[in-house]
Amino acid sequence: MANKRNLKKEINFIAEELIASCLLSGAFMSGNNDEKIDELIGRTLDLQVEFLSRINHPNGTKDTKLVKGYYKALIADFDKNVEEILNELEALNK
Repeated sequence: MANKRNLKKEINFIAEELIASCLLSGAFMSGNNDEKIDELIGRTLDLQVEFLSRINHPNGTKDTKLVKGYYKALIADFDKNVEEILNELEALNK
């Protein structure tokens, strides 16, 4: 991570791609899973807002080790949540 601005851009990009994948799956998927697709889109938007907010409020702004640890944990947490959404979307597509 070079700076907060790049991290915010990455989070926005990943959220947009997740939403696009959900919309495409909903458009081309057979079955009535529109409610589940809407739920995944909502979770993605909530995830985006939550993590953009967390970027602006790191713990221990005076200690660089604490800040680096905070951002590493934030990125790992974001990746875990994105993976969960992708796994649910993949399960819907089967």
